[in-house]
Amino acid sequence: MSADSVRIDTFTEAIHAGERTHPKKFSMDFHCHACCEIVYITGGAGWYEKKSDGKSVQYPVKPGNLLFWNGREPHRSVDSSKSELSQIVLTFDPELLKKTGIYTHLYPLLFESEQPLTLTNSLFTRQIAPLLRNITEESSHPSLLAEELKLSILSVILLRVYRYFKEGNAVLPLQENQDNRIEEVLAHLSVHSGTDLNPQMYADSLDISIRRFSTLFKNYTNMTFVNYLNGLRLEKSLELLQSKKCQVANAAFQSGFANLSHFTRLFRRKYHISPGTILKKLS
Repeated sequence: MSADSVRIDTFTEAIHAGERTHPKKFSMDFHCHACCEIVYITGGAGWYEKKSDGKSVQYPVKPGNLLFWNGREPHRSVDSSKSELSQIVLTFDPELLKKTGIYTHLYPLLFESEQPLTLTNSLFTRQIAPLLRNITEESSHPSLLAEELKLSILSVILLRVYRYFKEGNAVLPLQENQDNRIEEVLAHLSVHSGTDLNPQMYADSLDISIRRFSTLFKNYTNMTFVNYLNGLRLEKSLELLQSKKCQVANAAFQSGFANLSHFTRLFRRKYHISPGTILKKLS
């Protein structure tokens, strides 16, 4: 295929997702399709390239980035010279947007922009990644009402992306939004999320009031301390379940949850599936 040619892709599934890593020395042709495309970068480095009016525009990407393409213009992913890209790629028929109830809101955001939406806030994008993996699982091992489940999860993703741009991405005062002290708290949480933690201990360590700490944390992450910590614990529990290393109760307790019923309720709310069902699917 020549450098100027463009491959036109077609898809048999209305919603499909897959996780893959490019092989070494991988080269992708420019391609286009009628489907929308959501890409979450899980590893490696490189860029996405779009061709328009004979010109190419590059968008550098790194792990944690989330890209949203309308698919109509020729595009491709390109690896850096020493690091192959790993990514979750979801494609879906844009006609499905009409079934979400937010079609009129999403259409201008997704289809009238000349460039892809690129989300770089990993605090937000890593909340989307498990949902993409749920669709990947249903695409690889379809179960009862798989298409209906995939559409429900897709609707959640679209709503969260829409809210991110319309509500959750407000400009905050610099001193509140980029406080290095909160970065240190997040680093500690990422390592010790399975232990007994509370906001008061961090407020004390920073020598500020609990109210002040809660404000700084909410401004930096757009989440409360409890919701952020629960998110980390749920991600850890999902990893444990998917690795088949433990049962539901052990996954809950090892992740930091003291109450199994509370864990199950939060898990189902976040992933739209019970932890027990995940184990059954993997067995």
